[in-house]
Amino acid sequence: MKQMMFHDDPPFWFETLRNLGLAAYGGSDVGEVIATASRVTAGDYDGWHDAWLSTAERLEGESRGGHPISTRDGLLRASSYF
Repeated sequence: MKQMMFHDDPPFWFETLRNLGLAAYGGSDVGEVIATASRVTAGDYDGWHDAWLSTAERLEGESRGGHPISTRDGLLRASSYF
């Protein structure tokens, strides 16, 4: 796969690609991964942490109290992002 982002930061690209790969199993959503990764500057580990934590916490909050299957799916994705 051609590297879409983090051209000068292989570890950030690896983790982004890993999260994209989880989409096939419901462990992530491609749009959520790209949106979250696009908020991160290469080499900014604090920014990386904050962006993924924000996405995971938002998704966890949205998932709770819904339909059981939707809750399960949302919490699975949130756990991947945590």
